[in-house]
Amino acid sequence: MSADRSNSQESIPCKRVLGAFCRAESMLLEVLRIVPYCKEHCQVWSPVLATVLMEACSQLDSLWKARSRLGDSKVSSRDLDIQDYFCKFGAEHANRWVVFFQDDGELLYPFAAWRCLERFEKDAYQPVAWWSAYNDVKHDRLLYENRATIDNALNALAGLFLAIIRTPGAYRAMSQAGWFEHNARFVHPEWLASEEDTATLLYLTIESEVFAYALGWGKANFPPGCNSWGGYVGSRFTEWFPRYSLSLAGSIEKPADT
Repeated sequence: MSADRSNSQESIPCKRVLGAFCRAESMLLEVLRIVPYCKEHCQVWSPVLATVLMEACSQLDSLWKARSRLGDSKVSSRDLDIQDYFCKFGAEHANRWVVFFQDDGELLYPFAAWRCLERFEKDAYQPVAWWSAYNDVKHDRLLYENRATIDNALNALAGLFLAIIRTPGAYRAMSQAGWFEHNARFVHPEWLASEEDTATLLYLTIESEVFAYALGWGKANFPPGCNSWGGYVGSRFTEWFPRYSLSLAGSIEKPADT
């Protein structure tokens, strides 16, 4: 008879969750090959995006349920909802950002609705648009399928990406998926949860096919005048970062009106 592993890190099937993320990410890319990503297309919806939204949010729901059970056998998964996750994981995720790469890199805050909050208790909860869309689609897909927009699907997937990174025990699955391709020998598993100063100083990134997360910088301000990324990362991030830091300083010249 196998031992009870309900409270161990190994009880979270990180490889399966990450596999589901990669499949959803591929589906999103299929849509974006037909409908290029831009602000004008953010409200475009499709049945494929409904599948992306459902997969991303259901995996996030299951992942946070599993994390909630770790070390607390009294937690009942059946009773957990987004407000419970807000209380338990809100402070951990609210201010974190990722970079989404399509034609150009764009900063995303998947949990933007929680960014300015001072308390993470149920009476302070603020709805997350893409999670609300997921609930609607889940309850009546035919009626609410038009809520499965590029914007909602993209942010849901970015939210799952962040949650995977912050999950204890996910290091091996991410490494096997190539998310540390450029800096595997520098990434230590304990940094993923604690994001120690050492990780910040090494300027490391974790990257999927379309997302990148700056380890240790995920909710921090970059030093003034920092206009280059000195770490071991892919070319797309090092090319994006100077443009981003210039935009922070308001130094990007706007093209003249024609």
